[in-house]
Amino acid sequence: MSNWSDPYGTAGIVWRAQTTDPDYRKNSYWLAKAIATHHLLLMKVVNDGNTILADLGKYALDQWYDIEIINVDNRIYVYINDVLKAYVEDSQWSQGRVGVYRWGTGMKYEYFHVESLPKGEYGIIVSWDDGAGNVRKIGLDGVTFPSGSLPIPKNEPIFVETPFQAKRAVVIS
Repeated sequence: MSNWSDPYGTAGIVWRAQTTDPDYRKNSYWLAKAIATHHLLLMKVVNDGNTILADLGKYALDQWYDIEIINVDNRIYVYINDVLKAYVEDSQWSQGRVGVYRWGTGMKYEYFHVESLPKGEYGIIVSWDDGAGNVRKIGLDGVTFPSGSLPIPKNEPIFVETPFQAKRAVVIS
């Protein structure tokens, strides 16, 4: 969760940073507050050169935002208040350090959490034959079932029709 409390300075989240220097502004991905336009920007920084990967639009001052960044392989998803605001593909870095930063601003962070799932681990995997002999799979995370509708598998294959919600879906194949 983040709160920008003034229009000056910059602040944001940095990930896949390629340096051990506390100055993460080099060679990393950023979700940053733009000083001049008051927009949130998804950026890639290579050797001090900034590339805007996506403009997520304007933000309001003195308002809390729930920010979720999911980076799986070369796919970057940015959710603001549970709404997908940006999806880009970029393969510059596959790993690196993560952190938050601020410069000249009163930005606040609350509940900063980093989670790294082993590749290929999802809450539920849904698979089906697409009719052309290809098996398609989707990995679902953050799955919730309404009370009393949780399927209890008894045999293979399992065919269950029950309502559910998933916070994230990832196409596996």
